[in-house]
Amino acid sequence: SGELNVLIGIAHHHGLLVRGLDLPTRVKYAIFVGIPKISINITRFEKNLKNLMILANVIKDLVEEKQTIDRLLKGLNRKMKRLSSEALISISNAYSSGEKIEEWMKFVLNDIYELEKIVMKYIKDKEFLKKLESHPDLSLKIKGGDIYLNIVDVKTYIQASGRTSRLYAGGLTK
Repeated sequence: SGELNVLIGIAHHHGLLVRGLDLPTRVKYAIFVGIPKISINITRFEKNLKNLMILANVIKDLVEEKQTIDRLLKGLNRKMKRLSSEALISISNAYSSGEKIEEWMKFVLNDIYELEKIVMKYIKDKEFLKKLESHPDLSLKIKGGDIYLNIVDVKTYIQASGRTSRLYAGGLTK
């Protein structure tokens, strides 16, 4: 209705201002304070399937086991695409909190544990962390004694900045 002049929010890939606001004719600017990023505590890694997949993708080009990680990631992506959202939630919960899972889904969970074993081997290696520090697309920060891996979240940046413009048959809204 035009009653608000400014909306302030956090650039999170599921955030209301990033995904839910679809008013390109009214929204004029998306201003970012800092770069949208994904931050993962690698000192006290919480079993989170999404973070595990992100870490695997980050480290795979820096390790000897690239082919094994690629095989596991491709297999997991293929298997998870075939599952219902309920089955995916069950697998994610089984991985993160040890909830019981139906027998037929354990083949996916076994691949997740195999991937975790490889990823954790490298994340716990001090020499490997030095290699990660020189990676151009990420940074390591120490906060409260924990090491955080920060990865630029390009999808959130594109999605949030997309709130300000659209391509129509008549041109581009700005």
